[in-house]
Amino acid sequence: MPARWVVSSLLALYALSGCVQVEDLALEEVACLGHRGHVSETTFENTLGAFLAAYNLGADGTEMDIFHTRDDVAMVFHDRTLAGLTRSKPGENCPDTAGIGDLSLAELQRQCELKNGEDIPTLESVLQRFNQSDFILYLEFKDPIHNDTVALIERYYPENDDRIQGTSFLKDIVQPPFEGFRVEFPLMLAHREYLAGMESGFDGVDVGSISEVHIERLRQRGKRVGLYGADSVADLNKALEHRVNTITTDALPLCVQLKQEALDAAG
Repeated sequence: MPARWVVSSLLALYALSGCVQVEDLALEEVACLGHRGHVSETTFENTLGAFLAAYNLGADGTEMDIFHTRDDVAMVFHDRTLAGLTRSKPGENCPDTAGIGDLSLAELQRQCELKNGEDIPTLESVLQRFNQSDFILYLEFKDPIHNDTVALIERYYPENDDRIQGTSFLKDIVQPPFEGFRVEFPLMLAHREYLAGMESGFDGVDVGSISEVHIERLRQRGKRVGLYGADSVADLNKALEHRVNTITTDALPLCVQLKQEALDAAG
């Protein structure tokens, strides 16, 4: 979905009360993230190959989707059922109406493979590959985060820096108070469009539609702002101009190119 940039003259009159002045994000800090990696004719979504392709392209990082198996192992996978992206391994029966959470890790690895022949990657395999680099891993949680997953992230990213970030459409994941665990890395709440009140109670927001005024309001509150679905030249340039923290895009080469052109122009 292309991002829609809507500026309201009424919103422009909104008085920012109780806010602090924050410095604008530097252009270098705006992160171009591949949506499920850099997906192409030779790379399959949410695979190590797609993430490496994004890395080799010069992207700042990649977005990926996380589901947990029945025995609480974090897997990199998007769909709620296995039907669209997987097939049965030879001599096995992958239950295509099931979801990741219906199978144990052992069952999943024995019975199912992605349609390109690769195994569904574990989150740990991705963390192992990139934790020594500056590459940002942006995790969209499709089900509740498990303590084991938080511990896994802490093991590979002990400094809790912004190289690993998270987002979710599930409000109970990101809305304080957290139930039963402390989230040790930054989380953002994902929505299709800006909703009033997002500037309070969350570490940040990740949206598909947001105005310049909303960006300013969130910045004044010290929040991080992510934008997804920005795939056109116009939308990508707007995102770069307004210094959102993250741009998750299917047009990753274009995002990398436009960011470099903007950096070159700025000298």
